[in-house]
Amino acid sequence: FFFKQKTAYEITYGDWSSDVCSSDLECSRCHGADGKLGKSAATDLSATVLNEEGIRAKIKIGGKTMPVYEQQLSPDEINAVAAYVFTLKANKQ
Repeated sequence: FFFKQKTAYEITYGDWSSDVCSSDLECSRCHGADGKLGKSAATDLSATVLNEEGIRAKIKIGGKTMPVYEQQLSPDEINAVAAYVFTLKANKQ
């Protein structure tokens, strides 16, 4: 139900809502299709200061308005979402 036969490193900008954040997750509702929407105080993913491990942790445990996904996603799915979100960062350090 989650991926369309793509690895985390094959996911591109256009896959935001279709492959990585399916309608079950509804990521784009707050982050937007490009990660920059910022609705409901959602972080602009292109400007996040988190590294890939920090992004993975945020996906697992959530935040102020972000839901917890640790029980909803497998470790591989969390890794794929984190890898994709990291590609949205303007400064990849």
